[in-house]
Amino acid sequence: FPEWTVARAMRVMIERKHRLPEAAELAGCAALSPGWRAKLATGQS
Repeated sequence: FPEWTVARAMRVMIERKHRLPEAAELAGCAALSPGWRAKLATGQS
C-alpha cells in the first residue's frame, strides 16, 4: 500500500466518519493493526 502515507492514513483515521470510502479502503491494508482495521471498517470511536 505505497499510496498510503502515514499522514494520509492518520487523517483518514481521525476523520473516518466523514471519509467512509477512504476508511473502507484503508481497512483493507493488512499492515495495519487489527484495532485500526476494525475502527476503520465500522467507523467506531
